[in-house]
Amino acid sequence: MLPRNFSKLSESDKLIYENFQKTKPNYFKEKQTFFENISQEIENNNIFFKNPYFHFFDISQILEDNISNSSYYSDHVHYNALSRDVISEKMFKDITSKILKKK
Repeated sequence: MLPRNFSKLSESDKLIYENFQKTKPNYFKEKQTFFENISQEIENNNIFFKNPYFHFFDISQILEDNISNSSYYSDHVHYNALSRDVISEKMFKDITSKILKKK
């Protein structure tokens, strides 16, 4: 849960967020700062991402195409077994493709 996504949360998640804010007011703000810093590094094509032994795969959109309307999250945040299968299959295909191109 990031502060910038608050309006998109379900009503029950908004309550969780608000209650958490009372006990740990900087928790979500710090998560958002971390997320924004990583996003900025990716956008700036940081040297870390230019390493020939490091491959960056953007899977941020992979769960948006959900033809079966099955649940991909166990609690609105964490992936369940089905979504982990979808993600691992995508990673396997992408990695296999890169390996075969090098042969």
